[in-house]
Amino acid sequence: MASCAMAQILAHYRAAKLGT
Repeated sequence: MASCAMAQILAHYRAAKLGT
């Protein structure tokens, strides 16, 4: 549900912030 989508979005956001 939304939680799963949010988790994926957060993971992508973190990866983008790390610049990887």
